[in-house]
Amino acid sequence: MEDSIVIRGAKLHNLKNISLEIPHNKLTVVTGVSGSGKSSLVFDTIYAEGQRRYVESLSAYARQFLERMEKPEVDEIEGLAPPIAIRQKNTSRNPRSTVATSTELYDFLRLLYARVGRTYCPKCGQFVQRDTVDQVAQRVLAEPEGTRWYVLFPVRLPQKSAEMRDRLFDLRQRGFNRLYQDGRTFEFSTPESLLDIDFTRPLHVLVDRIVMSSGLRQRVVDSVEICYREAGEVIFEQAGAEPPRRLVFNEKFACKTCNIEFLTPEPRLFSFNNPFGACPRCQGFGNTLDYDFNLIIPDPTLSLDEGAIDAFVLIAEDYLENGTVYYYRPDFNPMEGFDLSAELEHIINTNLLGENQALLARVQNPLNMEMEVLNPEPQRDPGNMLTFFLPYAVTFLFYIVILSSASLMLSSITSEKQNRVIEILMTSITPMQMLTGKIIALGLAGLFQTIVWTTAGLLLLRVSGTTFSLPAEFQLPVSIIFWGAIFFLLGYAVYASLMAGAGALVPNLRESSQVTTILVIPMVIPLMMINPLIQQPNGTIAVVLSLFPLTAPVSMMTRLAGTQVPIWQILLSILLLAITAALVIRAVSGMFRAQNLLSGQPFRMNVFFKALLGRL
Repeated sequence: MEDSIVIRGAKLHNLKNISLEIPHNKLTVVTGVSGSGKSSLVFDTIYAEGQRRYVESLSAYARQFLERMEKPEVDEIEGLAPPIAIRQKNTSRNPRSTVATSTELYDFLRLLYARVGRTYCPKCGQFVQRDTVDQVAQRVLAEPEGTRWYVLFPVRLPQKSAEMRDRLFDLRQRGFNRLYQDGRTFEFSTPESLLDIDFTRPLHVLVDRIVMSSGLRQRVVDSVEICYREAGEVIFEQAGAEPPRRLVFNEKFACKTCNIEFLTPEPRLFSFNNPFGACPRCQGFGNTLDYDFNLIIPDPTLSLDEGAIDAFVLIAEDYLENGTVYYYRPDFNPMEGFDLSAELEHIINTNLLGENQALLARVQNPLNMEMEVLNPEPQRDPGNMLTFFLPYAVTFLFYIVILSSASLMLSSITSEKQNRVIEILMTSITPMQMLTGKIIALGLAGLFQTIVWTTAGLLLLRVSGTTFSLPAEFQLPVSIIFWGAIFFLLGYAVYASLMAGAGALVPNLRESSQVTTILVIPMVIPLMMINPLIQQPNGTIAVVLSLFPLTAPVSMMTRLAGTQVPIWQILLSILLLAITAALVIRAVSGMFRAQNLLSGQPFRMNVFFKALLGRL
């Protein structure tokens, strides 16, 4: 490849037939006044041409998913590789972000180091590698024919005699008949020979005795696999060699000389964004917070009395008797807070109980509280996500169903009012009859719609073969369907009546949508207070919201989905909600009068509330 990028005849934008060379493997800065063509040269010419060539090198199938790039106005560019452009704006707030991470080159570098990198022991400089079975067999079979070798693996014996005896007995049961130490073989078949073994020195199990010859590969492979399975290590010792000659192989990624074990290179070890690869001191940030003793003690020649340290803490010698700790400082500032109790407590506990780690851990973490509920009913785990999301789903479902059904009432009244249909109805029936009929009809339609949605979802799950089962403690009781129907109908009656009253006063559909936002504010309150409703379903806030008629439908269903609600609260909430629905329906029916329906005045909330109270 050329030593530089050669550009001839660049004519894009402000470039006037520019020719130049940019050397490779050097940092080149393009500078100039505003409008001189810096961006036109770097981004619109060099970068654009490099990207265009890279895209053209892809297959026709890949190119169809990429945007076609036009050739920049330049006569010729040579020595150009696929480029990368980085914006001047810092799009990442991560303090670990670098040019390599922003361009994703770092991912390829990490993979390159993990796959091609070689590990060397920092102590002896030896190349570290894991010995595979094939590599061991290839190395051993390279020895001269006719040489005799012992195949061994080390035995790690316990210190206690009984455990040592059990370990040797276990080896014999698994088919190993010989032990090996210092060139001598000890047979399990002759127990008296075992008395000559020095168990304080390294001891090995003799797996096989081989004589190098052709056709021996499978036997060597089998012996190596046995040694790896038993000890993770295999030793080939040449018989009769002086001094003893050994070939040591280990399946661990460790130095053969120093026995230092290393981590296998993998991409995450080369990432400072990963705890495995980040520096343990700076955690991958590249800087550390530490004490500067030159600032703590500016003049080391001074004593404490002479002010070597501005402020320090002194733990008295009789601390165990009276617990006195002295804090010295040159001045007193009542506006400056001072609380080192947590740090001092940690230092004192560590120094007093450092030798007893179990006691230190108990002092630092004195409570390990476990809650046991005496209620025989299955209890929900507070850490389970369903504990929050199940009541939340019921809350949101009720909010959507009541809101959508009540909004139909507002749009129906407004459209019939504009089409003069409502005037025709008013000549044959009373406002109370018309309003009651609409509430019942649209309420049943909304209830039927909810049933259809639920049934369709269950059918789709069954047809697709998907099973959705909840633990026993998260299964909703059947009674929630009964209470849900009651609170839906009463809540819908209240909000549908309010929507109908607003529809009688608004002049058009556009203003009706604005009115909806105002009227549903009480329904939004349970969504805003969802955390206390779910976490403390029988708390004061939850009880108040479930008894207040305008927030009761959504709040009470949230509580019923989250816990057991006292029956008197449910019945009282239904009673208050029913009384409110009756009063609102009666008040709203009075708004359906000719002066209200035909006024054409913009909707005002004060007029609405006056009409609701019968003062209009």
